[in-house]
Amino acid sequence: MAPTALRRVTQHAARAGVADRVNPQQHDLAETFPTGTYDLVSAQYLQTPYHLPRAAVLREAAHALTPGGLLLIVDHGSVRPWAWNTDPDTRFPRPEEIFDELALEPAQFTAARLASPEREATGPDGQKATVTDTVVAVRRS
Repeated sequence: MAPTALRRVTQHAARAGVADRVNPQQHDLAETFPTGTYDLVSAQYLQTPYHLPRAAVLREAAHALTPGGLLLIVDHGSVRPWAWNTDPDTRFPRPEEIFDELALEPAQFTAARLASPEREATGPDGQKATVTDTVVAVRRS
């Protein structure tokens, strides 16, 4: 998280009376992953043109789940007209491909949801478009 996001999380948690249960941290996930176990790990649009061992990071996130915990991965599944890369031939992996790339032990992890829902999105200048998201929800046994 960026410093501004860390500060906002801390402020919102204090106002909500849950500051003792919130521990915002900043990590370069290619280098470190937060210690501990979690009921929920949310990876929202963890896509970058820069080198990131994404599958390894998400695998580590899955292994940090408590029994019954959920890893929720939401990715862009289509090109947004306002994106930096508007190449219509950009290929986005299917949810099943993302799940398979994690190479998780079937006895410990199951795919709770693999989907590609569409939604109406609004760009930075107010433009509208129908976009596809990729949703992968992994449950730890």
